[in-house]
Amino acid sequence: MKQGLVQLFAVLTLTLIACKRGPEGPAGPQGPAGPNYVAPYQQGYIKGTIIAQDTFNNRRVRESYNYVYYSQSPCDVYNIDTLTVSIARWGDPTLNFLRYAVISLNIDTTGDTPTLVSGFAVISNQKPVEGNIVTGYFHFYDTSNTTDTLIVDSLTFSPPFTQIGGRLRGIRRSVTPPDTVTFEFESIIPRTYR
Repeated sequence: MKQGLVQLFAVLTLTLIACKRGPEGPAGPQGPAGPNYVAPYQQGYIKGTIIAQDTFNNRRVRESYNYVYYSQSPCDVYNIDTLTVSIARWGDPTLNFLRYAVISLNIDTTGDTPTLVSGFAVISNQKPVEGNIVTGYFHFYDTSNTTDTLIVDSLTFSPPFTQIGGRLRGIRRSVTPPDTVTFEFESIIPRTYR
């Protein structure tokens, strides 16, 4: 019996030694942010091109962007005196505030053709470099601002206001040469039932 226990002990010892853990491989991709993380939705887009002065490297920069993620609704609609359509899209699924664009348009829909009353657009195309340093482009454009102007090149609706699309241009005249940003966008307009 004593010899049987010694043999059993020897077999268990050899098994434990033979089953040692090997070297660790590379780390996997970063997981979602937190236990209450809800993946953002994708529908429509805001995309375009930024042409601006890189003041750090003293050169003109031309960079494209394409933002497709949204948080709660693909398009928020308010109707008081005019139809207000707000579209926000993020550049990555974590919905951080480094890469996003927002378009808000006030549209008069009482006539035969929808007419833009006012609007604004915001672009943030920033990237972390090292530590707390962030580089990139951020600016606000408005249809009523003569210095940082938002121009509507095209605006389309599918009947009966179920989808919106268009092309806007932001011109920042407060710098020489002026910065320009294009905003091409498309989104469904959700229906609110009461």
